[in-house]
Amino acid sequence: MSMPLHQTEFKDAGVKFTPDGKVLTYYGNTIICLMNDASWPIYHAAKKAIAALRQSSYADKMAFLPKDSLHMTVISLTRELDRHTQYWSPHVPEDASFEEADRILEELVQDIPQGHDVQMRFDHVEQTKLILVPADEASAQALLEYREKISDITGIRHANHEDYRYHMSLDYALKPLTADEIEENRILCESLTQEFRQSLPLISLPKPRFVIFDNMLAYNTDRKKRGTLG
Repeated sequence: MSMPLHQTEFKDAGVKFTPDGKVLTYYGNTIICLMNDASWPIYHAAKKAIAALRQSSYADKMAFLPKDSLHMTVISLTRELDRHTQYWSPHVPEDASFEEADRILEELVQDIPQGHDVQMRFDHVEQTKLILVPADEASAQALLEYREKISDITGIRHANHEDYRYHMSLDYALKPLTADEIEENRILCESLTQEFRQSLPLISLPKPRFVIFDNMLAYNTDRKKRGTLG
């Protein structure tokens, strides 16, 4: 259930946090469903998982995310590090400010409907995330069609587009775990997985929102907040 993280996950975290957990500037925009409503059971499950991971012997090897930023990414858009790569939208000039990139991309995606009401179910806990899956075929198809429409209209198609795993991030891994820590994490994640599978109801996703971020600690729907978040 809880497999050791692939080395690329530490590389990814390295551009978002320093090795000692200090957050780094990381401009981008994305489409998410916020999951930070305290009335939601999945929110409290995420809080419990974070609290348990904080009590682990390897807690200092992770950078934990604030609870008010809990969300499920529907589809990633553009980040500053994508500039001059195939993942930068062809509709955004490569020398555009990120404020201009925000404006162009939000205008492109704002009128695309998600369609069918989407329900997700909890699947399992990993060291850095809660894995979610569509609860039925209609939900899976609605998410697929929405992601395809967004990708087509923005011209953005990330490398993991075809095999993207829906999830709620809890933390970022900063350093690999030892063999003993991997076993501790496996036991912890399996225990939480068993508990949550018995207790969590289906999740009716809220409307996807275009949001901006300056780093991994805060997301905002107001483009005027660019450069002031976190």
